[in-house]
Amino acid sequence: MVNVNDILQNQQFLDWYFKTSPETVSDWEQILNNHPDWKPAVEDAIEWLQNLQLKEKSIAQAQVEASYSRLQQSLEGLTESKVVNMRSRAIRWWMASAAAIILAVAAIWMFTGTKSNSIQTQYGEVSAKVLPDGSEVTLNAHTSISYGKGWQEGNEREVWLKGEAYFHVKKTPQKSRFIVHTDRFDIIVTGTQFNVINRDGKTSVLLNEGSVTIKGKDGKEIKMVPGDYVEMKDNAPEKTPLPNANSVTAWKDKKMLFENTSIENVAKMIEETYGMKVQVEPSASTKTPDGVSGVMSNENLDVLLQALQLLYVDLSIEKKEDTIIIK
Repeated sequence: MVNVNDILQNQQFLDWYFKTSPETVSDWEQILNNHPDWKPAVEDAIEWLQNLQLKEKSIAQAQVEASYSRLQQSLEGLTESKVVNMRSRAIRWWMASAAAIILAVAAIWMFTGTKSNSIQTQYGEVSAKVLPDGSEVTLNAHTSISYGKGWQEGNEREVWLKGEAYFHVKKTPQKSRFIVHTDRFDIIVTGTQFNVINRDGKTSVLLNEGSVTIKGKDGKEIKMVPGDYVEMKDNAPEKTPLPNANSVTAWKDKKMLFENTSIENVAKMIEETYGMKVQVEPSASTKTPDGVSGVMSNENLDVLLQALQLLYVDLSIEKKEDTIIIK
């Protein structure tokens, strides 16, 4: 899914925003018509540029030309395959709007430069880390978080999440906010414990302790209390009943907990955790009409598959290179 950072670094968006020519406006509007799902990220990018408080410095024409000359020299020797979409009007825009480029680059720096530290896990890996403020985070497989270099007392603590993680946020004397950014909403807390999923189009939060506020892209807020479960439904966060919270957080103990879980959803969980392609034959659904139930060890993929095979002896599970076939 495209994000604000992607938009801010998109040449055609910058051409459109700074109105370099009538055709650039038309080009970008056509792109938006083809990608309506980009609209929230585009609106956020526009807001970033509009709110950025920078005084544009006048730049002498000679300085602009000298910089352009250096740019041309740096491009010499590169193959065409390394130069993407270097259109003449983009160069004209660069020459005519040097101050605007400074503004755009500054916005990109503010958006990416603040997320300079990162932690990530590989497929099949679960890892616990301590953040600069003493907060603890446990990352599920194939997950990454990024955060700013320095969290000074009194300032907001911001984390960007891709994947799934469990947070135990430490309260600070000044009760500074801790914010987890996902693709579809933000989670705002001071001190609490909660699980967040932000992957493959699914975004959800399970609150175990304390209180949090979910803030949607439209500004609407949902207050959560312990036991609440919020997930995206129809493009908006919504509280949803959850029969067993342990099924959500079992991964922290290297387990998978299934309760009448369809074999197709079991396969998806395996794909998300281990990066393997799982092919489910129709016969597998017939052999598990009530779904899969039980607690299975998730120490590694082979152990998990053996546990599934022992629990449902009628299933045939075959592993071929990067594909698992269940039938």
